[in-house]
Amino acid sequence: MFRCFRFEENLVLTLPTSDIDEREVEVFFDREEIDAVLCVNELFAVQCMSVVQNKGLRIPEDIAFIGFTDGFLSKYSNPALTTVAQHGDKMGAIAAKMLIERVEAELEPEKPYRTEVVEATIVKRQSTAN
Repeated sequence: MFRCFRFEENLVLTLPTSDIDEREVEVFFDREEIDAVLCVNELFAVQCMSVVQNKGLRIPEDIAFIGFTDGFLSKYSNPALTTVAQHGDKMGAIAAKMLIERVEAELEPEKPYRTEVVEATIVKRQSTAN
């Protein structure tokens, strides 16, 4: 059974896409009591993991981390990062095939558009408790 939680703005840390200020991350983790973090990418997750480890917190015992994308950083971080794999290679292959089909169908009457769904998967690693 799922429970609904209310959105709490103070629990969202928005970081720039480059030149992350670690002090801002430190202040956030000093200010908030957090038991789990979901990051938009593996780079932010690994950087945040480093900050909390420097504060003496243990991953996943004190705080768990999950990041989107499943690249090299996720596999080789310490501890290895649990990720939401979005299967970009498969997504790109499907998109290319659909584009080629669309271009070739230009000579035919309008074909309906279609949607392809590529299911994301969780890759469980050491940054979350089992």
